[in-house]
Amino acid sequence: MICDKCHRPLNSTVRVCPYCGEIVRSKDASRAQNSSHIHDHENKNLKTFIKISLVVILLIGAGIAAAYYAYSYFIGNSTKEYAGSISKINAQINSANDGMAEILRKDDNDFPVSDIISKIPETKKSLDKAAENLGNISAPSKYSASHNKLKQALELNNMIYTQLEDVLSSPASSDIQKNEEQLYKYIEQCSDTYSSVKMENNSFALPEDITSISSKLGPWVKQQQNKYAKVSELMSSFSKYFEEISKTLLNYENSKVDITQALKKSRFDKTSWDELLSLIAKNEKSIGDIKASYIKIHAPSELRNFNNRFSSILDSSLDYYSKLKQAVVTDMNFDEEEEPDAEQVDKKINEIDAMYEEAEKMNSSITSDYRKFTQDIESEKSKYMNPEYIEKIMEKQ
Repeated sequence: MICDKCHRPLNSTVRVCPYCGEIVRSKDASRAQNSSHIHDHENKNLKTFIKISLVVILLIGAGIAAAYYAYSYFIGNSTKEYAGSISKINAQINSANDGMAEILRKDDNDFPVSDIISKIPETKKSLDKAAENLGNISAPSKYSASHNKLKQALELNNMIYTQLEDVLSSPASSDIQKNEEQLYKYIEQCSDTYSSVKMENNSFALPEDITSISSKLGPWVKQQQNKYAKVSELMSSFSKYFEEISKTLLNYENSKVDITQALKKSRFDKTSWDELLSLIAKNEKSIGDIKASYIKIHAPSELRNFNNRFSSILDSSLDYYSKLKQAVVTDMNFDEEEEPDAEQVDKKINEIDAMYEEAEKMNSSITSDYRKFTQDIESEKSKYMNPEYIEKIMEKQ
């Protein structure tokens, strides 16, 4: 055994160190004391660890509680704000669709086509604004799916009015059945998509007047198709008339022979009377033939007055050549030398000149009337080839 103080070797039975007087403890006692010290130290460390752990647990719990409270507060406010924004968008959608529904229910006996077409741009603009507002807000995760559904429904809602405008603008189109079916498909898809949007205190739907529009639109389309069939038939008769009269006018212009030079030569040279009379007779025959074919042209009742204008031109042309021929014959048969009285000669010459002047005035009038007639043909053709004008004619009948 060794002394704890002076570290000198001692007998195992010694209780006091003979060298320094230090009380000597046995190994068992020393070991027990050391063990006691170690145990106390461990207990102290355990208590410290427990205290620290409790503090950490409390801090973590407080943090979790604070985070949960903050999260709940933020989510609650965010959802409330989002719901308020959606309510405003819902009001925009309802206002746009209700405005159109009001027009549709305005008159049960008459489908208000012009009012609908006039309202469509305004309605689409309102729906575009609603879609823009929807795109400017973010949806909480719980509403993400419904948010996207609402976007799809708005797109379909807008397409309804685009398709409706196509149908109303071209009811006689060869694609009318396909366009009409597409419209009803958009309405069904839009209605289904709106109903799938699930948001608190907000529900979306198309007005019944729009979902049931086929009950009014279908009969109107059939009515327009029947009307346009009659319009088409009437337009066909007008087209045939203008085609036939155009051919007749072309014959009239090409068949006439210019007698200007022959007339001058005969009057001033007092020769070639037979040539001039032959040309006059040839023109008379051409006009007579044209008139014979012209009276066979069937003119629709709406164009009979117009048609008579050319008939009058043909009659006037025959009168002109008759008067011209009379003047030529009188001029040809007049011989100044056979008249001994100069006064009688001047009188006869003035009489013949008056006959030529009268014929020429008639010819100028005919030329003016013919020019005006050919100009009016184009305007009349444009008018009677217009379906809307034909509809007005049919309404008067």
